[in-house]
Amino acid sequence: MDEKQSLGIYSRDDLKRHLYELFWGIQQYVTAVFSQDEDDRAKASKLNILAYLGLQKLLTLELKASLTREGLSSVREITPHVLSSLEKMILNVSPGFIPESANETCIHVGEAEVLKEKRRKHLLGGLNQDFPAVMVTLDRIMLDTPDIFEDLLKAGMKIARINCAHDHFLVWEQMVKQIRMAEDKISKEEGLKHNRCKVYMDLAGPKIRITAFQNERLPSEIYIRKGDAESKGFITCGTLPSDLESDSFVLSISEEEIAGVQIKDTIHFTDKRGKKRFFKVLKVISSTCIQVELNKSSVLNEGTLLLWKNKQWSLSNYQEKAVTIYLEEGDFLRIYKSSDYLGRTGNKSMPASIGVTLPKALVNVKVNDRVFIDDGKISARVTGVEEDFITAKINFTQNKKIKLKSGKGINLPDSLVYLNTPALTAYDLETLPSICEIADIIGLSFVHHPNDLKKLKNYLALLTEKKIGVIAKIETQESVYHLTKIILEGLNFDSFGIMIARGDLTVEMGYKRLAAIQEAILHLCSAAHLPVIWATGVLENMTKKGMPSKTEITDIFMGLRADCIMLNKGPHIVDAVKLISEIKEVTQENLYHIRMSEREFIQYGF
Repeated sequence: MDEKQSLGIYSRDDLKRHLYELFWGIQQYVTAVFSQDEDDRAKASKLNILAYLGLQKLLTLELKASLTREGLSSVREITPHVLSSLEKMILNVSPGFIPESANETCIHVGEAEVLKEKRRKHLLGGLNQDFPAVMVTLDRIMLDTPDIFEDLLKAGMKIARINCAHDHFLVWEQMVKQIRMAEDKISKEEGLKHNRCKVYMDLAGPKIRITAFQNERLPSEIYIRKGDAESKGFITCGTLPSDLESDSFVLSISEEEIAGVQIKDTIHFTDKRGKKRFFKVLKVISSTCIQVELNKSSVLNEGTLLLWKNKQWSLSNYQEKAVTIYLEEGDFLRIYKSSDYLGRTGNKSMPASIGVTLPKALVNVKVNDRVFIDDGKISARVTGVEEDFITAKINFTQNKKIKLKSGKGINLPDSLVYLNTPALTAYDLETLPSICEIADIIGLSFVHHPNDLKKLKNYLALLTEKKIGVIAKIETQESVYHLTKIILEGLNFDSFGIMIARGDLTVEMGYKRLAAIQEAILHLCSAAHLPVIWATGVLENMTKKGMPSKTEITDIFMGLRADCIMLNKGPHIVDAVKLISEIKEVTQENLYHIRMSEREFIQYGF
């Protein structure tokens, strides 16, 4: 047996025959699968993605090896133009070959490149050198320092992301106004019109979250130590906003509002021990709440008087504070099928318990189903299912003892959640008219099925004549299983793309499968000539701590294959945007120098 036979590599005659069989087999597959009633828009892309699926179905390892041995294109390179490239391969091994019926199903290399570029620019905006575009998640805290919007635009932000699961329309609208103002300022400074930043808005979708916890009354006396994280806290004459969850102190005063207080003001008091102390105002949250920092360690109680300018506030009582729930491996947790249930700590007779924002998500839960909390920081298995609640046993926590927090997400990958929780929720439909006013792109969160896209398309048609781009976020098991159908439906939109939302996707599919899945999504979108967004966890260490990890740099390099890279919020977000631009430049320079070096080696017979 010679080397070729031992490797299973075909002879040239066998290669011709198998290439013919592959070509016509893919043709038959496409004809059988493609519906003639299909919307004619994007027909070339629809046919090519089906040709790609046929290629994956019919291509053998032996044929791949033979193609490589003959110096023909790799399968990965022909993804955007499958049948056209196969035609050329056949012509290379069999001159004079004339296909009889492939013309209408073939999209050629140049056509595929032009089509992809057109869709990319239409959806994401920008110029060629802007890709992959950088998308930045905005935070309401940015409104306190509006210069950051200008800094982000100058650093290279091309798309601003607003997560509609947080805040409300007035906050979203204000953030967009700040972006437009920053663009106008840059245009005046540079004497050129600044390219308009696209606004991308993620619909909240059916995210299962933990409801609020019961309040507990704090002791009437509290010791605040200077230097600890707890030296920063809040003074309020109302209820502390739920999104300001803090381990720090909360002091309540008997006033209707805290009017006139400004950042850097001081609020003086004499503590229980007779020591003169003061709070420095860090932030004015609202007319009823301010954030402050203590100058020296103090002991306060209900008799403490706070002095600000010529006003005197009586410390009436410490704000009731949500209970703290800790979990560790081996503990049990009850999850109630109620959005009104207030979480509470456990005791000898009853485990800790929580409610969920989407009770319908628990309808199909069964014993032994997996439960992931807070992006997998806590995992459990269902041990019991009752009419009002389910019980789960904790089998993993990121730390030995981990704090459970309200508002954190829950994933139930085994429980057929999608059957009872549509991708478009009542809240999404309520906010959609306002979102259409300011959005250039809308993200459909937790898409499960192509019908979810059809519903969104119908609602958008009723609400606006504006051409709004749509992104399908792939973040559930069901979206992965229906990915090809989701892409085919998405091609019926005027402007459409796919987001690899790796946060929930990792929890749903498992860490071991993530790399393979994200590669598969990239290839399918390449076959469909659709833009892809590389999202979640990108430069997370950099945005939060100011220093990227080595693996984050590698992740960025891999993300350069996508059309857009999404960054989440953090104190060092501007530096993270700059870093991506620098990595893009260095990568392009290196590729150029590598090519030049190769020429030099060839020239000198190296």
